Amino acid sequence: QKYKFAGCIGLSAWLTLPQQVNDPTLAQQTPLFWGHGTYDDKVLFPQQEFGVRTLQELGTDVTANEYPVGHSSHPQEMRDMATFLENVLFGDDTDKDEKTSESKEL
Repeated sequence: QKYKFAGCIGLSAWLTLPQQVNDPTLAQQTPLFWGHGTYDDKVLFPQQEFGVRTLQELGTDVTANEYPVGHSSHPQEMRDMATFLENVLFGDDTDKDEKTSESKEL
């Protein structure tokens, strides 16, 4: 594979063709944030549960959050998504602390 994805985001998403997820290496290398409203009447909440379970069985690191909304976004969902993006693009605070410690030791 030429490029590695930093991460993937699904909001009120569903896994349409699970049998076509045929690259377990890519699934294992790509963390996923999946936010879903528990009252979603367009993409029913059980779709998230099915998709998360299926992807986790392939080894995907899934951050699955639910929010008390329908088929829309929630302010906490946007904050959680922003935190996920920051972590996959720049590392979390633990990574930063470790890198700072390593730099000081040099």
